[in-house]
Amino acid sequence: MNTLSLSELHHLRRLSYSALPFSFELSSYFMSVFYENIRHYGISLSEIQDKTACLSCGMIWIPGWTCTIRLRRSSAKRYWRQKKKKIEYPKLNYWVEYQCQRCGRITRFQREKYTIKNQNTKILPEKPLEPSEDVQIHSKRNANSRRRKKMRLGGLEGIIDKIEKEDMKKMEKGLSLEDFML
Repeated sequence: MNTLSLSELHHLRRLSYSALPFSFELSSYFMSVFYENIRHYGISLSEIQDKTACLSCGMIWIPGWTCTIRLRRSSAKRYWRQKKKKIEYPKLNYWVEYQCQRCGRITRFQREKYTIKNQNTKILPEKPLEPSEDVQIHSKRNANSRRRKKMRLGGLEGIIDKIEKEDMKKMEKGLSLEDFML
């Protein structure tokens, strides 16, 4: 990549930020051209380190004005599973979600993994765990039965069964006003 294209990229980025107070549309246009040029020259965003605008529409993120921000954390289930095995310190994954108000795209950025360390906990040495075959077969059987039940209840057959059951309940109650209407 030559210096002319690099200066063009910096110029487009500066134009986008300077046009932001006057026109959101013009600012997002300059930023989208900036991203198109990045893709054209084959530069990765980690090299540019520009994570301040939406990748699809080019809108510059201003929290509460042009985007919403959420801090997310990995589920507690994984944390307790790691703690139960006592192989290593449990780790929690954190990430930041930016949702663009213009196009609705959600962009996630991974943050550093947070390791919970306690002074009093003793970590057992890693043991090779060999689960029994009965447990694996049992869990597969449960998963297959859950999948069949989900398909039965969520598919067309499930809907038809529900309608037939409702009709049977209506017939048990007797005649209703709907029976006499044409």
